[in-house]
Amino acid sequence: MKILRYISYVLLALIVLFIVLAFVLPTEQRITTTKTIEGPQLMVFNAINDLRAQEDWSPFKEADPTMAWTMGDKLVGTGASYTWISDNQGDGSYRIVESNLESGIKTEVKFGEKRGGKGTISLNPKGESTEVNWTFEFKAGRFTNVL
Repeated sequence: MKILRYISYVLLALIVLFIVLAFVLPTEQRITTTKTIEGPQLMVFNAINDLRAQEDWSPFKEADPTMAWTMGDKLVGTGASYTWISDNQGDGSYRIVESNLESGIKTEVKFGEKRGGKGTISLNPKGESTEVNWTFEFKAGRFTNVL
């Protein structure tokens, strides 16, 4: 009987800790990844800036190869966009809100109706290669931030 009481106290303490952390930890989240791609900055910029090429490398498409894409009216540069429908990843949209070779590409990504975030892709020449820094910022739900 003592062991059962002890387990109950531990579980209660974990639940309280989870709730406290949910309200203490920030909901603003930031994910950054960096990759070096062989090729000049302009070549890499064009591959990112032209949404038709993204079907070949997009992490969204990689997560669900059966994803159905619908391209927007504009396919290259500021204002270019596409939407997707996916049984595994849910529906969403991607839009380039700013595009410049020197300052990079800023994007807006939406997952369903309510969730989404802003992305920034910067390109730094490194000899004959290009370092690509991709940052995605979003607001997590109050309890999602603990996970």
